[in-house]
Amino acid sequence: MLNKNILEAGELGEMVTFYWSIIDYCQWKCTYCCAKNMMDDDLYRKGLSHNAYKFVLHRLKKLNFDFTIEILGGEPTLHPELLYVIDELQKIENCKYITLITNFAKDLDYFLQYDKPNIEIHISYHAEYSKKLLDKIIKLNEK
Repeated sequence: MLNKNILEAGELGEMVTFYWSIIDYCQWKCTYCCAKNMMDDDLYRKGLSHNAYKFVLHRLKKLNFDFTIEILGGEPTLHPELLYVIDELQKIENCKYITLITNFAKDLDYFLQYDKPNIEIHISYHAEYSKKLLDKIIKLNEK
């Protein structure tokens, strides 16, 4: 590719979706986890990617086309700068929608801070850790 600048993306007017694995570890160890091998390295815990989010945000701010982004992991709520990342994504005019995919392990107050425009929380169901999930979802809906 001679021209290294990306001027456009997408196909036939479809919006681009980025999938951002923002962190490579999870507090759960599901026996059926498809990402278990990736998380065994624990690069984030070893300090090898602590500032990677800054680079990703920098690059996303330079895009000149509309996009959506799905934030996942490991478990993204374990990233210490997740709220900052979401706030910065909301400032990007071309970022039209943010999806946070989580195992929903943190308390309800934690998730209420993400009750913002254009953000949707998707809860991944994990049978091995689901004892209080339904009650928690009902409480969140009431709030």
